[in-house]
Amino acid sequence: MGRYRAAIAGLILALATVVPEAAAADLSITAALRLALQERFPLPFTVAANPSLPDAALQQFYFDRDDDPAWYTPTGLVPEAAILTERLSAAVEEGLCPDAYFLPEIEELQEYAADAQRHRLLEDQRRLARLDLLLSEAFLTYAAHLIHGRVDPVAVHGDWHANLRKIDLAGLLEFALAEGRMVTILNDLVPPHPGYRDLRRALADYRQISALGGWENLPGGATLRPGDFDPRVPALRRRLAQSGDLAEGAGTETLYDEATAASLRNFQRRHGLPADGVLGPSTLGELNSPVEERIRQLEVNLERWRWLPKTLGERYIQVNIADLTLSAVDHGHTVLTLPVVVGNAYRKTPVFSASLQYLVFAPFWFVPPTIFKIDKLPRLRADPDYLEKHHFEVVTADSRQSLIPLEGIDWKEVRAESFPGVLRQTPGPWNPLGRVKFIFPNPFAIYLHDTPDRHQFAAERRAFSSGCIRVERPLELARLLLQDQRQGDPARLLAAMEAEEPRQIDLARPWPIHILYFTAWADEDGQVNFRRDLYWRDLALEEALTAVTAPRMETAQPLAALPERLPPPPTFFQVER
Repeated sequence: MGRYRAAIAGLILALATVVPEAAAADLSITAALRLALQERFPLPFTVAANPSLPDAALQQFYFDRDDDPAWYTPTGLVPEAAILTERLSAAVEEGLCPDAYFLPEIEELQEYAADAQRHRLLEDQRRLARLDLLLSEAFLTYAAHLIHGRVDPVAVHGDWHANLRKIDLAGLLEFALAEGRMVTILNDLVPPHPGYRDLRRALADYRQISALGGWENLPGGATLRPGDFDPRVPALRRRLAQSGDLAEGAGTETLYDEATAASLRNFQRRHGLPADGVLGPSTLGELNSPVEERIRQLEVNLERWRWLPKTLGERYIQVNIADLTLSAVDHGHTVLTLPVVVGNAYRKTPVFSASLQYLVFAPFWFVPPTIFKIDKLPRLRADPDYLEKHHFEVVTADSRQSLIPLEGIDWKEVRAESFPGVLRQTPGPWNPLGRVKFIFPNPFAIYLHDTPDRHQFAAERRAFSSGCIRVERPLELARLLLQDQRQGDPARLLAAMEAEEPRQIDLARPWPIHILYFTAWADEDGQVNFRRDLYWRDLALEEALTAVTAPRMETAQPLAALPERLPPPPTFFQVER
């Protein structure tokens, strides 16, 4: 009997290896999918707290389906699976990473499902269930990334307050599958802004430049001006041709001619440099910036487009903090561009959208508490006549703003925390708000305004303010905003600006205003522009995007090779041998 014990034990062991495979085959795909969901989400599901988040939408989607598969039928995968996989393969065109949507494993499981159907093999329902789950999560994650970005802007930049779009992702996926509208839905998810599409084309162009080896670095040397002879000129022409600033096939002579200088001026304009055609250290640095760095810059700015509302308005005001520029856009055309001064590194101008509703001509300037404590109060203590010399007065802090008599105020005893009123400066050329301010109510107390310090607009880096935005040529902006109203008459505007008392004029049609931060964009001519990262926001966003690139669902173990058919259990005699 003892000689059979080894054979019996071997038989039991062999049967134990076959039973799980048979059990997996007998398990329905719905049951396998339910098990997979229980592993993915151990806690019971009731209702999606936020239907715009992929995890919540994934649970809601299968909860509504009672855990029935969505992508796999007895006849194989639905056609929408191939459509989605093809779109995920092209995610790089949007500045996204296909691996973040489980693409390698999806393709492997799709190949398995196709082989099983083709050869009529016994299918492993666990694999099919995982494929169904992966396709659903890939769609929901990809859709969420296109609708409101890969990362929450507030988590990266505390002063970034974008109006993120929200949508029922589970319902969107159910509609796309039930109605066969996968292509239409995926197309509609892409941000519709022309600026997004142009930036996406630029990304493809710069990736092609990178694939061809990038551009050559220009050596340093003496400052190069039009009319100079320099052995670097042919290399400069090649570099400008690579970025599209100069036509291909430029000459090889060493004379820095006017045609090359004009091309360099175009390059300088696109990079926010003085367009003087002079090749100095700043221009050389921008020319030698690696193409891979430009690609990363394009990718992070594509993410910023995904944070914006689906429409900015038929006509709107846009301030690009990084470009230090205000633009007025009317039905897709820029009708006004003005230089601006923005917040400094310690008091950054926040990013948000609002509605520009009214203008105040000849405004008062109310001194902020911090400035009163740090700057004004020490001056008042040192010079009792400071208020009169600089056109200040003290008013009550309530809505009436009644004048407080200055007699009896002992400035040496005054404390900023207990000061009973507010310091304000009267209208006039001395007022730091200038002659007009543009109000769009917001929780950050930010507004546009004129300034008497005109010399600031000549600076290359205009980050001098405490957060509010100073506008050059505010009269032009006021005329544009009031063009449909009688108050927009130039003579009336000038009279209001020169008045001694404030006057508020409401806009008949408020303009949407978007305070944005783009370090790369395409202009109306399709030329891509780059700017320096004024607030170091690109680096923080790039790090955040890198952190979310990896898929959140654990990768399954590598799939074993499938046999042609399920092997029969070993016989006693096979075990004996």
